[in-house]
Amino acid sequence: MLDDSSGVPTFDRGEEIPSNETATVEQLFRIGRAVESRIKGLNVDRVIIRQADAMYASRKDGVRRRLEFEGALAAASRASVEDTRMAAGGKELGTWAGTSKADVDAAGVALIKGASENAKYNEAAAAALVGFVL
Repeated sequence: MLDDSSGVPTFDRGEEIPSNETATVEQLFRIGRAVESRIKGLNVDRVIIRQADAMYASRKDGVRRRLEFEGALAAASRASVEDTRMAAGGKELGTWAGTSKADVDAAGVALIKGASENAKYNEAAAAALVGFVL
């Protein structure tokens, strides 16, 4: 999550999605409820969800599970924030921002590195930065 209340976007916090439940439906339900509750407690103007850059049709559990999680995140976010958008990867984010995937990703990397946070947040930060220019 990024905060731009000062006029300069800064890293505020990263949220982990617990995935230790065994039943998929229960996991999706809990994730949806947790996201919706968290968003309601914050002053969120816009939600941007970035899908993986390469989404190939697959029967592998990991790919299917990620798609399910993205859907649960989108539905829960939209329940609280009307302006919820899902980008089909970095290329679409670049298009939304009037630039390229490489530029958007570089901005996310710079923000996270400058905040001394874990690089696993790079792509999410890039998506959030694009949210500020929409």
